[in-house]
Amino acid sequence: MSRFIVTTVGTSLLTNQAKKVGQELVSQLYRHANDREPHSPEWRQTVAGLLDQALEKPDSAEISTIKAYEAAYGTLQPDDYHMLIASDTFQGKEVAERLRQIFQRRGQTVDVVAVRGLTTESETAFQNAMKEFLATLQNQLDSFVARQGKQAEVIFNVSGGFKSMVAMMTAFGLLKGAPVFLMFETGGLLRIPAMPIVFDESKVSDDALALLEMMDRELMPDAERMRDAGVPDILYVVDEAGTATLSAWGLAVLQTLSRRIYPERLLAWPRIEYEQMFLRDWEKQREPDDRRRLQETLARMAAILEEHRDPARLKTDPALQGETLRNTGIEHARVTQSLRISYTVEGGGEPRLKMRRFGAHDDVNGNP
Repeated sequence: MSRFIVTTVGTSLLTNQAKKVGQELVSQLYRHANDREPHSPEWRQTVAGLLDQALEKPDSAEISTIKAYEAAYGTLQPDDYHMLIASDTFQGKEVAERLRQIFQRRGQTVDVVAVRGLTTESETAFQNAMKEFLATLQNQLDSFVARQGKQAEVIFNVSGGFKSMVAMMTAFGLLKGAPVFLMFETGGLLRIPAMPIVFDESKVSDDALALLEMMDRELMPDAERMRDAGVPDILYVVDEAGTATLSAWGLAVLQTLSRRIYPERLLAWPRIEYEQMFLRDWEKQREPDDRRRLQETLARMAAILEEHRDPARLKTDPALQGETLRNTGIEHARVTQSLRISYTVEGGGEPRLKMRRFGAHDDVNGNP
């Protein structure tokens, strides 16, 4: 069994050491908790000195939880992977780096991921930072599970970090079917077991799911369109101009639902129609990942047309690599390295695509 441990990092390693010095130093740490950089060279030296002292006898919520976990479930091994999630603050990154050194000395494979923009200065900044991070985390989890197969185990250690991040990562872990660990204030290990938590799919129609997917591509709808589509407001945030973007929860739900729904059924995407040949090709392609990648490609094409009304952009998009097949008037675009789709463009100023073929590169190009 190989384990992927996700640990949220706070600053208890630093503040616990500061408490040995005095309350005034602890208060200074709290006042500067959201600083991206040290406010003075002297402050940088103060924090470094505290952490150097902490290394002699480290005491933190993250370490206590990992030690308790190992006592109950076995020592972490070099082939286990430990990811430390740090805030985008001076203190958060400094503490995470020292924790990395501590865990590495104990024989663990450890990386620090500082989530760009992650502070508690505003809800919008926090949501945007978590959304970007969750996409990265999901990709890494997918890669780990693909490599390890049934031997893979994912766990979340949420004893440290901003309360808002702890809450979000706890829910994300449970949504992914992973156990979550943290320490009681009295010192005992609390295990929230992996539970069959699923998002109520009845709250997200296929049209709403398609809209969320296009927002993850290029589409920037207004709040009215989100309401008209019946998208739950927890799944998006609206800026001062009234433009909606995916929230961190929206991305997590999109990732979960798309991985289950996209291989099962072909969604209706705006400005895209399906010819019978294309539907037959869909039925032939049974590989779940190929079907998912197709729908993500269709979402990208629909988002570009919805946002710009310009089919020429399909040819300049680096992911689609669209081009006109010679002597046919038929377009084709890239789905994966080996899969292609063909289509025609109709509608003039209100363009729509008629999808013709989906399949292997040579098959589609030879008979588009």
